[in-house]
Amino acid sequence: LNPEFARLTGTLRMFANLIRDPAWVRPAVSLPVPSGQAAIGPNHDVRRMLVPLGPALVFGASNFPLAYGVCGGDTASALAAGCPVIVKEHPAHPRTGRMIFHAAQAGIRQAGVDVFALGYVEHGDPRDLSIAQELIREPAVAAVGFTGSLRGGEAVEKLARERPCPIPVFAEMGSANPVLITPRAMRARGEQIAQAIADSILSRFGQQCTCPGII
Repeated sequence: LNPEFARLTGTLRMFANLIRDPAWVRPAVSLPVPSGQAAIGPNHDVRRMLVPLGPALVFGASNFPLAYGVCGGDTASALAAGCPVIVKEHPAHPRTGRMIFHAAQAGIRQAGVDVFALGYVEHGDPRDLSIAQELIREPAVAAVGFTGSLRGGEAVEKLARERPCPIPVFAEMGSANPVLITPRAMRARGEQIAQAIADSILSRFGQQCTCPGII
C-alpha cells in the first residue's frame, strides 16, 4: 500500500497546487471585429471559461482502495474543478473506504469547507446493483467517474446515456494484460523471469532487474 498511499496524497497535493492559480479555468475574451471588417454573427466580444458540471458520482476500483478509491484521482480532480462528489462504496473494502471518508470529512471541516462537498454511500452487498443504478439515474448527478471491469463500465455508461438528460462517463475499464513466456525463455532464465514478475506484483520498484526481457 505504500506506493498507492503516495499516489493518493501526491494527487491531492497536485490538484491543490493547481487550483491556487486561477488560470486553470482558462479565461478568455475574443474581442469584437474592428469596425468596417466583415463579422460572422453579432459583432460583440465572446467570453468563456471552464465551469463545474455539478455533482460527480465516483465508483472506485476493487484492487486500489487508496489511489482509485474514496479520495483517488477521480474524486480529487472533480473537487478541484468545483464539483461536489458522491462516492459509492466498493463492497470489496468497505471498512477502508469508510475510514478514508471519515478522515477526509475531518480535513474538510478543518479547512472550513462545506461537508457536503464529499458524500459517501455505503454498499456492502456486491450482488445488489440497485444502489448504483439509482445513483446514476439521480437527476442531480452531472458526471460519473468509474474504474473497474469492462462489463461494469459499459453498464454504467448505458444507464448514463439512457437518462432523460444524458451525462458524461469517464471510465477506466479492464486491466487484464497477458504475459507470455516462451518455453525457450523459461529454460534459459526461468528464475529471473519469476523474480521479475514477483517484483512487479509486490511493487518492489527499487530493485534492479537483471532480466532483459520476459518473452
